[in-house]
Amino acid sequence: MITAAASTNLEREAKLQAPAGFRLPELGGDGLVATGFVTREPHPTDRRATLVTFTEHAATTVAAMERDQQKFAHLLFAGMPDEQFDCFVAGLGDVLTRLRDQGLSYEIREDDQ
Repeated sequence: MITAAASTNLEREAKLQAPAGFRLPELGGDGLVATGFVTREPHPTDRRATLVTFTEHAATTVAAMERDQQKFAHLLFAGMPDEQFDCFVAGLGDVLTRLRDQGLSYEIREDDQ
């Protein structure tokens, strides 16, 4: 039962992200190292390669973000019938397409980062 609920939540999350054109900002390797999310080390046998590894800080942060996102999705959509949710996602996709067609888009400004 829990697996089915988790699967439904993931499907709903994917439906919401697709029409919105949702993209996370790219921080880049240097930014991830500087903020403590990854370590970068030379590969032990291939000098051309670099090992990039998540830190404990990154794992903890990602786990908290996933929990918070699930709680928020539950707050918004718990109990909403699938058909109503699907109509909401389709309508949201239409609205976002119209906004993009008018030249409006969401961009992350440097001063917002």
